Amino acid sequence: MRYSFATFLALIVVLSSATEIGAGQPSTIARLLLRDRVITITSAQNKLRYSVETRDGQVLADDLTEAQLEARHPELYQQIRPAIAQPQAVEPLWMIAPVPLETK
Repeated sequence: MRYSFATFLALIVVLSSATEIGAGQPSTIARLLLRDRVITITSAQNKLRYSVETRDGQVLADDLTEAQLEARHPELYQQIRPAIAQPQAVEPLWMIAPVPLETK
């Protein structure tokens, strides 16, 4: 019985430590694969952050706020802006393709 209780306490300590360590790490929400860029959206401390890299993995910008993304990469910001959810939005969110669809 004593051994089981000690094992149980050790398990609780390990799990709570893992939760505390993981809480500070940003969580990836989405990776948007564009023609020549990849935008990664993460959430850290209840704030969205954006990273921009080339398709071959070269990091162009990391840990940007929405305002910084708009200032440094306005063309990318215009592509993803329709997909950014706002808390005051009442209508359903739709992702709109910024390029025309090909017809045959």
